[in-house]
Amino acid sequence: MAANITEPGPSSDELVTIIDAGLRVPDHSRCGPWRIQVINKEGQRALGELYAELFKNENGDATLEQIEYW
Repeated sequence: MAANITEPGPSSDELVTIIDAGLRVPDHSRCGPWRIQVINKEGQRALGELYAELFKNENGDATLEQIEYW
């Protein structure tokens, strides 16, 4: 589960190796071409805040606990 992942994450060089390996995995003509986006901590925080705001707007009766979970 992503919530259980802790620092430190892979270095930039390790991340390039991981992505390169993943791009070489056969997809049996179902999923190409690939598009990879790496989101740093600041970007993850901003994206989380955006998702929380969207969830709150679509679920007006949502509790703070529900908003923070989503």
